[in-house]
Amino acid sequence: MHRRSPRTITVIAWLASALWFALPALADGPSARTAEELHAAAETAATGGAKVRILIVPGHEPSAGGTAFGKLKERDLAAQLGKDLQRYLAADGRFEVFLSRDEHGWDPAVAAVFASRWDEIDAWSQAARAEWEALVASGRVAEPPVPVRHRKAPHPMGVRLYGITKWANENGIDLMVHIHFDDDRASSRYAGRRAGFAIYAPPPQYANGPASLAVAEKLLPRLAAFDPVAKLGFVGRGIVRDPQLIALGRWNSAYPASVLTEYAFIYERQLRTQSVRALALDDMAYRTFLGLRDFFYPGEPAARATSVLPHDWKTSVRAGSDPADVYALQTALMVDGDLPPAGKTKSACPRNGLFGPCTSAALKAFQAKYGITGEAGFAGAKTVAKLRAF
Repeated sequence: MHRRSPRTITVIAWLASALWFALPALADGPSARTAEELHAAAETAATGGAKVRILIVPGHEPSAGGTAFGKLKERDLAAQLGKDLQRYLAADGRFEVFLSRDEHGWDPAVAAVFASRWDEIDAWSQAARAEWEALVASGRVAEPPVPVRHRKAPHPMGVRLYGITKWANENGIDLMVHIHFDDDRASSRYAGRRAGFAIYAPPPQYANGPASLAVAEKLLPRLAAFDPVAKLGFVGRGIVRDPQLIALGRWNSAYPASVLTEYAFIYERQLRTQSVRALALDDMAYRTFLGLRDFFYPGEPAARATSVLPHDWKTSVRAGSDPADVYALQTALMVDGDLPPAGKTKSACPRNGLFGPCTSAALKAFQAKYGITGEAGFAGAKTVAKLRAF
């Protein structure tokens, strides 16, 4: 996502958010998907009918935009996660999946919209804004509070985002899934201190707001099972109702439900470490898939909670081991309930491929639980044999 200016969350905004459900009914506007309609579409897909149509939108442009940390670029991470998510959804068989772009360029159908309908898209977005502002001015709907300040998308990029929404509206997309990574550094030279994810959904005043929230509420526990929720004011609760993001249907412009996830901060160690990065991105995609499946097909058991396991530990794991092996060890310790250790949080003890004090303490607890001796301070043959059961 575009790097944000410092958060200025006022008491007025806090009070307004506390009164979400006392606000007027949804604004008139697009024939947005309801949660009930999305579940009906899922039932149709499950019985061999038309598939649920999902559009994955990796954040930013194929060759521009987004934050960066050294050579690590948000837009490239988003593209890879998008392809991983597309693979999981397509393999399910009940979803028809569209990807707006990859690392090389826009999908041809989306690119054709930009090329041939630019002025139409721009005029349409302005008309949506005028209609929304008229609704607010008439008192028919309350203006949603703004919980987080974002940098404004440059005009060409903004038009393309509206173009993606318009294409989704016109092509029967049921759900849009937007992929981003966050950044809050004062200096681009150093890693920041914050970690974790946040899910953004449209406010309840927007026609696609309720269904989007229902999807976000299923994504939240899947992502929170292994990663901390980012602590940034309103973001600390995991789901942010944001009226400003074009991706979510700003000015009440989107028919499909829409969610946008900031999966991690660009400087987090699991992204910076090359041997861990692919594991981390694939797991983020897999758990997003599980959350979407939880929404569309509640009650279906998952074969596994994470794509990281099972893992082939070929040697012992200790401080200085391959970060990918450490990352898998941390994952197994989380599945078993040992990491983070008692009294610690995922923010203080992240799953990041670094064998530090938190991992050491969790490993000792794991070994004590299963009566494993002679391997204090590292995961040897006996510990690895037990880990392979996860």
